[in-house]
Amino acid sequence: MASDAHFGAGDNRNDLTAKMLQQIADPSNKYKSIFYLGDLVEHGFTDTQWQEALQAMSSTTSVVPVKYAVGNHETLLGGLNRYEMYCDPKGMILQSGTQLWQRVDVGKVHFLVIDLEWSAESFNTAQSEWLETQLANIPKDDWKIVVGHGFYYASGSIVDGWKWYDNPEQLIINAAV
Repeated sequence: MASDAHFGAGDNRNDLTAKMLQQIADPSNKYKSIFYLGDLVEHGFTDTQWQEALQAMSSTTSVVPVKYAVGNHETLLGGLNRYEMYCDPKGMILQSGTQLWQRVDVGKVHFLVIDLEWSAESFNTAQSEWLETQLANIPKDDWKIVVGHGFYYASGSIVDGWKWYDNPEQLIINAAV
């Protein structure tokens, strides 16, 4: 799993992202898939940033399948359309869910990719009901891994008065899982 490359930001570390992607693409490391958890680009409305990001990812994603989760930077000022077009185009077969929240089953491991772009504001009733239904229908002994851009529990610090750890707005989602 990876997130927050912020292609186009200017202060991001494309060199380190490239090294990570090379390791993932190397067959000797035996990666089977990538879940990219949002903020691939700095401004979702800027097509050149999407082109830069997708070009950088292409040598890896041509070898290892990727599932993208939407982050807050993808959806900035109308960027959602580009996210959907580039990361989960209409017409793709879904096991369950929508373009923004989906279930991906790999044997007895079930990934529930949810739409948490920043915090709980994008976690609506329809998504909550979908998540509860998915969790109820997965066999008890199977693994359930819920992923999204917004964090649930994390170590961190306070930046500009906002706590970047243990997000209390996510408690409703944590209770469902």
